[in-house]
Amino acid sequence: MTVFGTNNKKSLRTLNQTGSSDAADEFFEASKIADIDLKKVSKISTDDLVSPECYRVTLSIRAFEGYRNSIEAHLKKKAVQKSVQHGYIYEKEYGDIAKSNEFYNLADDLRREHDIDHLCILTDHYMLGFGDDISKSLYENPEWVKENNPKFKDDVIQTIKYLEERNNKSFNASAINGSHKSEDA
Repeated sequence: MTVFGTNNKKSLRTLNQTGSSDAADEFFEASKIADIDLKKVSKISTDDLVSPECYRVTLSIRAFEGYRNSIEAHLKKKAVQKSVQHGYIYEKEYGDIAKSNEFYNLADDLRREHDIDHLCILTDHYMLGFGDDISKSLYENPEWVKENNPKFKDDVIQTIKYLEERNNKSFNASAINGSHKSEDA
């Protein structure tokens, strides 16, 4: 069991037994451990909401700090989510890849800045199909390639670098953890 899980169970036991600010203190500490060690926003926000409620019951001034932590965790997570959503809208509805990439890059920057994990939903099967679609399109439209060569070349180089980086992260993670789970930027 993780340190976070152990602290969480202890906090619930204290809350059930005493209903005091001790439980709030323990939830508060559990959320700090999750924030520092695990970076699991859903776990953080749960404890950050329970902690200030416990403090509120005992009229403790620490409720303020607990509420602030909860808001900050949600802001970080929602900012990443909104950046990805807006990037998708600009790509699909406006056809503006440059603005779309700005939003996607912002999401990546926020993930790195706040150490928020993002598991890639692009499977190996999807990526193989994607590569096949590109090859087929290029073969069928050589004039388009000639007209758009500089931009296309830059995009292909950037995509290859991204996929290599993703593959390296996946390999390193599986070597360390003994798993085959891959993470995307």
